[in-house]
Amino acid sequence: MSIPGGIEDHPDLRDEKWIKQASKRAKREIRKSRRRARMRQHSGKIVTAISLAVIGAVLFGLHKTGELQKFLPDDVSLPSIGVHLDQPFKGTIVEGWADGEAGIKAPDANPEFATAYDQVRKFIVAAELDEAMLVNHDPEPLAALVLAGERDWVRESVAGGSMGTRVQKGQQLLPDAPKVDGSMSATTTKPGVVTVKAKYAIAYAFHTDAPQSLTDQTDIISIVRTEYTFTVTADGLSVENVAGYQFWIACKASKAGFLAPSFTEPHLYDGTGGADADVNPNAPMPTEGTCKDN
Repeated sequence: MSIPGGIEDHPDLRDEKWIKQASKRAKREIRKSRRRARMRQHSGKIVTAISLAVIGAVLFGLHKTGELQKFLPDDVSLPSIGVHLDQPFKGTIVEGWADGEAGIKAPDANPEFATAYDQVRKFIVAAELDEAMLVNHDPEPLAALVLAGERDWVRESVAGGSMGTRVQKGQQLLPDAPKVDGSMSATTTKPGVVTVKAKYAIAYAFHTDAPQSLTDQTDIISIVRTEYTFTVTADGLSVENVAGYQFWIACKASKAGFLAPSFTEPHLYDGTGGADADVNPNAPMPTEGTCKDN
């Protein structure tokens, strides 16, 4: 029923063209309203997400420092976080590697190369595993293993950080033997001359006074890859070439020629590198560094 003089009798409502335009305007307003509603809804989600992220960061920070437990009821306990110093390599990509010197061995018992393999083995152990080099930074035991004419060059190479592994003063290795992966191979290049190529990756585990402050087991591990080429004659051992690369490291220490774990300089390390392919001693040596340019 219509009421005489009611709104339905308004002239505009009898104008078909006006009705179509009004309908379009109404639809546009509805779409705008819906867009505004969605934006507000999404904005609310964003604010909620940011709030949760902030809260999560605060809780995580308290957990790492051991302060969160103070704010919890007495009957509530949190799982421990941090790294394990008693089993530093467990759960990492190096866990299955050989222990220490056991990983530096001849590939076979071929008597033709036995002497050469033995000399190379002693050199790599002295350069990468012995306390004299690692802790005391003494190049003499290593230099004594090469021809007399090369000893000064070996000393200079060690001092410059291009040969041997030296732990930065102030850093302490854990008692666990370093983990070793790699191999050596030999060929006779000419009568009386044996060429030995050795490729190894060695993982070192470091002590920290605050294991609960770290979040990944690899924070206390540094890996050094080395590739050596030697020639062995009746006169002795000669180093023809050496190349190396380091992963999970302290960058300033590395630039100075020493080894230290990445957690000591976390702001200088971008966290890349150290994947299975990178640390495989038989893979091509990486060409890009993982230290930030500062």
